[in-house]
Amino acid sequence: MALHLRNIAAFNIRRPSLLRANVLVLGSMVAAFLISGFTPTVPLIRATYWQLLPMFGGIAGMAETARCIRPKWGMYHAAVVLFLFTDLMVITLLALLLVYPFWSQ
Repeated sequence: MALHLRNIAAFNIRRPSLLRANVLVLGSMVAAFLISGFTPTVPLIRATYWQLLPMFGGIAGMAETARCIRPKWGMYHAAVVLFLFTDLMVITLLALLLVYPFWSQ
């Protein structure tokens, strides 16, 4: 019995996947922190346009999460809505890391 990766929803781009969406959003948040140079001890945020890449990654992850909504209401639908709100908070954080260095100069 061979395991094909296209049968797993996270590896098949045609099927919606919450795992892929969350990995995309959280990965873009980590990438934004690394690109901006933000550290908890010395918050020195650099102004760079490379922050657009994690921003687009976060938006793509939120779109992938929105694909997972089912028409019938249930606990799964509630979880997807909570993930959408979480994605919105991460995108707001990414926008802040993108705009703040230019704004504070």
